[in-house]
Amino acid sequence: MRRLLARLLIGFLVALDVDDVLISAQHFYYSKTAINNVVIEDGKVYIGAVNELAVLSDDELLPLHSLSTGPVRDSPLCSSDGSSCLKDAVLRDTDNHNKVLQLLPDALLQCGSVRQGICSYHSRRNISLTSPGDVPVAAISPSSSCVSLALSPSHLAVAVSHSGDSPYRDPFPAVALRELPGLSVVNAGSLEGEAAVFLRAELRSSFAVRYVSIFHYQHYVFIAAVQAQDIRQSRAAPRVTKLLRFCDNDTSSFARKSRATPNRICRCTTTSTPLATNRDETVEALLSKGLLQGISEAQCSE
Repeated sequence: MRRLLARLLIGFLVALDVDDVLISAQHFYYSKTAINNVVIEDGKVYIGAVNELAVLSDDELLPLHSLSTGPVRDSPLCSSDGSSCLKDAVLRDTDNHNKVLQLLPDALLQCGSVRQGICSYHSRRNISLTSPGDVPVAAISPSSSCVSLALSPSHLAVAVSHSGDSPYRDPFPAVALRELPGLSVVNAGSLEGEAAVFLRAELRSSFAVRYVSIFHYQHYVFIAAVQAQDIRQSRAAPRVTKLLRFCDNDTSSFARKSRATPNRICRCTTTSTPLATNRDETVEALLSKGLLQGISEAQCSE
């Protein structure tokens, strides 16, 4: 049942007839593969699914455009462009799971789980018009979590669970603020600190984090994550929900403050508040618990 629902997108069209009788109609779109991400804007529904991008009308869910993104001959032991591979690499037809789907002013940005998580830009008028990238951004394991948020036309925030099956991912930031359109980490390589958080190598395998949601509220970027309460017993330990936050204008300092231990990624708050899939419902629930109170522009200007 869960697999079926993951492939089925349902829309509702409500109309009022001449006799003031309320009429409702359901419209369905069934994807051939699991739907990973959905964006709705300007009368269109953008779908990022396994091995496919699709654009639908938002009223009747009629297909407007589609583009195959996989399977791709790939291996986690090969570089993003496939030009170099480790000796044990075996190229196989690999499903491309959509990990990032962001609608930008001039393009649709999508990043998949193949080719080390690189991205591509697509025309909003015709997604077949593609401009490929070469910077690894997204999670490369189907089961690894990845959340993203376009903060402006020039910045993208991304949080990615650790993928331990490729040396090409070492080092790779757990949380990063990236420049658009190039997707490099802001201030990468700067002695003043770059806008990224890296987990210490000896803790990556045991410090398992699942990023659930990301949203912007006032002057902060919030990331909701789930992890084991005791990382020494990560499989059997009870799970806790944590809120990570950093200032939306911070390009370096949150990384410098958090290199000592992964429990200090940005600023962290533990909460038992259920996480809603809808951004507004999530914010409302957190506000009711007082977890987003006391946020001011001054805190982000320090």
